[in-house]
Amino acid sequence: MANLLIIDTSGPTGYVALAHGPTVVASQYSMQAQEHASFVQPAIESLLQQTGYHFSQINAITVVNGPGSYTGLRVGLASAKGLCFALNIPLITLPTLQVMAMAASTQVPDAWQCPMIDARRMEVFFALYDTRHSLMQGPANAILDDNWLLESLTQHPICFSGSGSQKWRQVCQHPHAIFIPQPSTLPAAAQLALRQYEQGNFANLAYATPFYIKDFYTPAAKA
Repeated sequence: MANLLIIDTSGPTGYVALAHGPTVVASQYSMQAQEHASFVQPAIESLLQQTGYHFSQINAITVVNGPGSYTGLRVGLASAKGLCFALNIPLITLPTLQVMAMAASTQVPDAWQCPMIDARRMEVFFALYDTRHSLMQGPANAILDDNWLLESLTQHPICFSGSGSQKWRQVCQHPHAIFIPQPSTLPAAAQLALRQYEQGNFANLAYATPFYIKDFYTPAAKA
């Protein structure tokens, strides 16, 4: 069974974890987004010491690759790529929204899943998955209004989760809308990572980039 190192610094809470197959062996968390960069490498070394594993026993590195925090995504991918180059092992990238959806589906399995990430004001990053985890819409950004996803909500119960779901809850009154706090994504990340590993779905180390959805915007400097 594969040993997979998982890195997620895409959101306010980051983690590194070691999974043996689909089972999480150990994990460490960073609770402050601004500390993710200094957290990752020491946490990985601590995990290996804690579990007795060696780098030579790691079969692949997995990174949750966006959307999410621009800085956090760069930190996670750079760390993962550096380890893959050094250890000569493959890189697996996981879409943040897919991991979130799979985690939420363990609580509400009979509904479609719409994970949402707050993108400021009334904008969110989202994706829509059916009960078989097939992607139906997105990943994309959206401006929330009364009619957003109305056609899908009319036809299916939809479970909304993630940081963007709370402001959507203030707008959406549809009876098919279900709102839950975002469950831990780590078990779902471990399962998805193993699936990708077994199918040989590896990212190109040279060309892999974070999935931002929207380009980072920097205001032009004043003359």
